[in-house]
Amino acid sequence: MPLVSVIVPVYNAGKYFTTLLDSILAQTFTQFELILVLDCPTDGSDKVAKAYAMRDNRIVIIENESNLNIGCSRNKGLQMAQGAYIAFADHDDYVQSTWLEKLYQKAVQVDADVVVSDIENRTIDALTEPVALFDEGKDKPAENSISYYRFPQVDGETLRQGMLQAMVCSKHSIPNTQCFDNANSIWNQLYKRSFLQKNRIVFVDNKYVSYEDALFNIEVFAQAQKLALVPEALYVHLTHQSNAFGSYAYKSYDKITKFLGVLHDLSGAFPFKAEWVGEAVFRKLYVCVFNEYHFKGLIPTLNLLLHLRRRRHDAIFNNPLRCYRKSKPTLSIPKQLFLLWLS
Repeated sequence: MPLVSVIVPVYNAGKYFTTLLDSILAQTFTQFELILVLDCPTDGSDKVAKAYAMRDNRIVIIENESNLNIGCSRNKGLQMAQGAYIAFADHDDYVQSTWLEKLYQKAVQVDADVVVSDIENRTIDALTEPVALFDEGKDKPAENSISYYRFPQVDGETLRQGMLQAMVCSKHSIPNTQCFDNANSIWNQLYKRSFLQKNRIVFVDNKYVSYEDALFNIEVFAQAQKLALVPEALYVHLTHQSNAFGSYAYKSYDKITKFLGVLHDLSGAFPFKAEWVGEAVFRKLYVCVFNEYHFKGLIPTLNLLLHLRRRRHDAIFNNPLRCYRKSKPTLSIPKQLFLLWLS
């Protein structure tokens, strides 16, 4: 029986996929299963996955009958998982060789519901060759392509509250800092499977709702009792032009308002501060407007602004934004004007 289940949804991973697979299979911790959820890829990633599975019996293949996107694909992996702990990875990233060993050791040491680690980010040109696995400072790329997202070195309730506030408020990660604002991902964490099952924590369908990983983590940190930090960057996230986060759909008004609807429901189930939710509403709607302008131009953006003005009294907007205004946030002039527009 594996001790850890690593879940990786696979769509069109391309040339980055083998780097991820090699890095996971080279882990110093060996008692894991690697669940590859093939989400109907069209670039041959499925053939790569099956070829690796033929060579390593720790690999479990799940094939979706139709394209489910990343949230529901992760849920399929959770249904299949056998490990006591769950880890997630994206198909075009990679991990350090001690990723699972250090997270698992910490989890067992304190019987943690969730263990968090720092993150390394590498910005790469999507046209370059596949990323090499770098070891102990050898053959590293240019330093300006590397950044780190670190967390304050605390555990327990201090870690839980800091992470939860940052996630509910939709704080932006800040490269090369040590702060809770960097709490925006799931792949730098290890989750106790029994904790997820007991609290029925799964991913929303991100065909319809954006930021499915943030909603997942908000539920986790709202309910976790034992938390711990490993202050090392064990997961390497690759940022390139193919990342889904840069697409119009991910930040579209329709998907983000559905995100805010789910967050509104969660705020009824858990004691989040209203100004936290208000900050999330403000930040996400601000992102929507700039996303609309970037991808569609001025007229659609003006139409969206008018629509937001008409909807400002809706339940998911009104009270949270009012509480956020009362907290007297320090904002730039454009953001002050936007907040006034929503008033």
